[in-house]
Amino acid sequence: MTGKTQFRTGSIFGRLIVLSLLAAMSFGLALWTGPVSANEVEATNRLYNLHQQQSLVAAHKLQKLRQDYGGHLDRAPATLVVPLIDKAVSHMRWARSYAPNEGSRKILKFNEGNLKRLRKTIIESQSAKPRKKGVCTGNDKWITA
Repeated sequence: MTGKTQFRTGSIFGRLIVLSLLAAMSFGLALWTGPVSANEVEATNRLYNLHQQQSLVAAHKLQKLRQDYGGHLDRAPATLVVPLIDKAVSHMRWARSYAPNEGSRKILKFNEGNLKRLRKTIIESQSAKPRKKGVCTGNDKWITA
């Protein structure tokens, strides 16, 4: 036998092994994705409601902070606002994974995007401004090395 023939036979056996693995995996997946029991549906609904409620609690706290700072949440300290936004976004992601329909998932994704943008603007607005390097001689004249 030449090396070429051995490669072809090895290739055939390799293909058979790969095909048998794919068939076994698809059969296992078909068994795994079988009918859903009422308990699983109830558990999913419970988890969705829990995460939805927790995201609403965080959103309510954000709303209260907004009222405390005269309607401008970006004026509130980032140390208060950013953890609440992170908590709300996290619970929205979990709620989206358990959402019962596509409409709920779209709304949660939209709200999550809005909160992420708000978080970004708050962090950027409250970050330290770049400082000039050098020595100030007075009258805003700077000597740089």
